[in-house]
Amino acid sequence: RVFGVRGFASAKMTDIAREARMSVGTLYNYFENKDDIISDLFRARGDECVERMEAISTAETDPVARLSALIAACLGFIESHREVVQVFFRMGEDIERGAQHVSGAAADCNRQRVHGILARAIRAGINAGALRRDVPAADVLAFVTGGINGFVNAWCQREGRAGLARKAPVAVDLILRGAGFTP
Repeated sequence: RVFGVRGFASAKMTDIAREARMSVGTLYNYFENKDDIISDLFRARGDECVERMEAISTAETDPVARLSALIAACLGFIESHREVVQVFFRMGEDIERGAQHVSGAAADCNRQRVHGILARAIRAGINAGALRRDVPAADVLAFVTGGINGFVNAWCQREGRAGLARKAPVAVDLILRGAGFTP
């Protein structure tokens, strides 16, 4: 909340300690600086998102329904963690570059895991004939992740007001139609 309200640059360890209802000294027992805090926070949220997407991926057998649910879950998750996303947006970076900047290897690992989950869903859709066979899976993945990032960026420009998760059906429809699915 402190990063979301004040922005990363203006946030102080004293503000964070006050919000966490602990002394600054206690906070420093756990974190060396605010970079460590945002890094750990982002890493934890990234792990949470990956776990949610993995659960969807194993539970949903229909490839189109799986990809739809994954896109919707991703947008819903991002909206539910608005403050963290807004920190990166205010830093002038998209979520992936901001995460990489702050969390380094952990963010890259989670990004690769999310892309792997989406890629498996895309390949299943192509193999089932539900998505275009004339477009390589890697290109469809770039299109899907670009679509997600575009919706997130537009949402951030509106300062993260409610509505990203509600846009999931539109995002899914646009992305899937572009990927070749026709109901």
